[in-house]
Amino acid sequence: MNKNVEMKREENAGLMNRYLELMSRDLKIKAIHVAIIMAIFHIAIENNSFRTVQISRRQVMGISHIKSIATYHRYLKELVHMGYVKYHPSYHPRDGSSITLCI
Repeated sequence: MNKNVEMKREENAGLMNRYLELMSRDLKIKAIHVAIIMAIFHIAIENNSFRTVQISRRQVMGISHIKSIATYHRYLKELVHMGYVKYHPSYHPRDGSSITLCI
């Protein structure tokens, strides 16, 4: 495996642990918030990304087992308002939106 890819995976693992630690202490966080964040990390690791991740709604909903588009947008919006992520929507059908991890 490429050394750069290995380093990014280690950085993602460390960042994911920090997110889980912070979220576990945040009383506003629900399981669905954690599911969305874990789906984003899953996509980041698959794509060898770090901090900014290209996602699609369908992909995140599938990984996090969210069935409703309204629910997905509601909880993603809450993560944005709580400062966990920045969301940069793409209105192009083939281009994924991007998420920036903020901690």
